Amino acid sequence: MATAGDTDAVALCASYARRLGRLLGMAAAFTLPEVVVIAGERAAIATLFEDEVQQGVAAVRRASATPLDVVVREHDRAEWATGAATLALRARVLGEL
Repeated sequence: MATAGDTDAVALCASYARRLGRLLGMAAAFTLPEVVVIAGERAAIATLFEDEVQQGVAAVRRASATPLDVVVREHDRAEWATGAATLALRARVLGEL
């Protein structure tokens, strides 16, 4: 709906993206990563509202801090299903299931 221009959806997604940016900025302050990877079902929001994500990051990081490299990975349901199947098989082999 946001990609179609629905005003409420755009406002909601922009707010989500800014909050995501704040979360990334705060987490990066503690962990000092070289790269932050965003993946999952809502990763597309970070792509569509990249400026808002960066606004959120900037809101919580010092201006003198190294810029945060944010990479968004496209959501792939098959990859997630493979990971879940691997965990289930591992648990079965170890006798946990």
